[in-house]
Amino acid sequence: RKPSGRLEVIQLMEAMDSMLEKAGVDKLIRVTGPSQLHNLLELLKAEQNIYNIVFHELIRQVSVDCVERGQLLSKLRQRYVGLLERIPEQMKALYKKMMAQRLVDRHITEELLYFKESVGQLASELYEVREHDRKVTKEAEKAQEELTAAMQEAAANANRLEEYRELYELQRRRLEEQVLLLAQERDIWSSAACDLALKIIDSNQLTLVRRLHVSGKTLTNVLKRFIVLLASK
Repeated sequence: RKPSGRLEVIQLMEAMDSMLEKAGVDKLIRVTGPSQLHNLLELLKAEQNIYNIVFHELIRQVSVDCVERGQLLSKLRQRYVGLLERIPEQMKALYKKMMAQRLVDRHITEELLYFKESVGQLASELYEVREHDRKVTKEAEKAQEELTAAMQEAAANANRLEEYRELYELQRRRLEEQVLLLAQERDIWSSAACDLALKIIDSNQLTLVRRLHVSGKTLTNVLKRFIVLLASK
């Protein structure tokens, strides 16, 4: 409760310098963090803690001599502390907005670069399409000329093809008539040979041959029916 003198103030100042030196406030600037703003906020926080301690001691010393002066200093300290506490929050909010805007700007820049590349690619593709269209147009014109020549040649050969077709039809009919005559002659000779064989069998009484003949016909009929059955299956 004894009023403080000049010596106590000097000791308090030396204590403050000692705390600042021990806390390494000057070295906090080089502390690695997410950004320079975070380093600055850490510096402010460390210094604010030391200043609070010094303010408390200084207010105590003043309050011994004058209570009202001590209360005023305490009120000023509280307002000052509240102000310093709001500043980092506002700085963080501002920093977040700035980083968000930077991300938006970066995204917009990337979109612009992508759009520029897309436009360049589309221009290149458009040039290729134009060249391809020009080439296809030339090929179509050449094909049209070739088609016109082919149609003229086809029209010129139409009469010749018609003559070939008539000649082919005439030759086909003649060959069909010859085949029909050969088939008739074959049937006549087959019937005559069969009749002659039956007469020889009857005259010589060749019962074994007759049985073989009948068995052959029967076997032929059975095979025909079997073939029909297999075809239906």
